[in-house]
Amino acid sequence: MNKNETFQAKLLRNTSLAIATSLLIACGGGGGGSSDSKSSSNNNTGTVDVEQPSTDLVPTDANNGDDSFAPDGERMLVEAENSSELYVEPNFGFQFSRLVEVEVSAKDMDGSDLADAVVLVYSISKEVEEWSDELLDEASLVARGITDVNGDFTRTVNLFKNDQQLLLVIDVVGIENKVIVEVDGDSISYGFNEG
Repeated sequence: MNKNETFQAKLLRNTSLAIATSLLIACGGGGGGSSDSKSSSNNNTGTVDVEQPSTDLVPTDANNGDDSFAPDGERMLVEAENSSELYVEPNFGFQFSRLVEVEVSAKDMDGSDLADAVVLVYSISKEVEEWSDELLDEASLVARGITDVNGDFTRTVNLFKNDQQLLLVIDVVGIENKVIVEVDGDSISYGFNEG
């Protein structure tokens, strides 16, 4: 046997051994299933009881066609053993963000529409009250673009639900070029140098 044949034989043996070991680990033994909702498997390591989850995921008194949802009082007093026993309000959602439409318009010093001006939109802390506040350094850029020929800029931005203020900046000289605006609803509108 030459070196190449020896190498190939060792490779084949090691590969076969790895495959056989993987199959033994993956198949792990055990028996077939049972039609009971509760089954028990007994092997050398001990007994394991497996209980199928309950199909009764909602308390029977839950939201009987009205808006008042009161959980089962007994369930509120004991620790939940699985997720089907947790109390979650019917209107709960995992939505941590919201869409807000930002509309900015701009005019130059002469009152003409300001076209092709760069607009930056930052999310800032609700605690910022003045320009010297150090929290402005933590502003997060959420949108950027340029105004159209009519001096308008519109973007829909995705904000965290608790974001309550935006810093709007327009890159021009000669007019007030930054402002802090409150986010109250699902849209805000601001005009630079408009009256």
